[in-house]
Amino acid sequence: MVWLKEVNDVKNRVYTASRALACLILLVLIFTGCQMKNQKADVSDVQIDYGTSARYTRADIDACAALANAQFSGFSHKLVLQQLIFMGDDYCPSGDCLILKAVYYDGYIDQTVTDFGWRFSPGEDGEWYIEDFTELSNMGDHI
Repeated sequence: MVWLKEVNDVKNRVYTASRALACLILLVLIFTGCQMKNQKADVSDVQIDYGTSARYTRADIDACAALANAQFSGFSHKLVLQQLIFMGDDYCPSGDCLILKAVYYDGYIDQTVTDFGWRFSPGEDGEWYIEDFTELSNMGDHI
């Protein structure tokens, strides 16, 4: 019976050590997961090229740029938005939208990317809304 008590003691120590190790692993995963969740794309120093427009004001472009910055900041922490370029009045296929070309650094491929952009449309309430963030080639013939 003494050996049975010793076996149970060993089992209890192994069980306790296993639980402690599992808790430690869980805490590490939670901590690293929280750290990754808080890492966002960098939009701290975005330059805006307003170009010229007979249709849209600087305030329109600024409103769209704010939406673009907000959406981009939710992307991966390895991306840095460097510039937003207003593509002009003639670049919207539907005629009633505003397109901002994105110039950003992609840390995953260690390159600056210039072939993506946002298409915005005005709502009936006077606010701007994001229609799309996609490759510029998908937005129409002019781009």
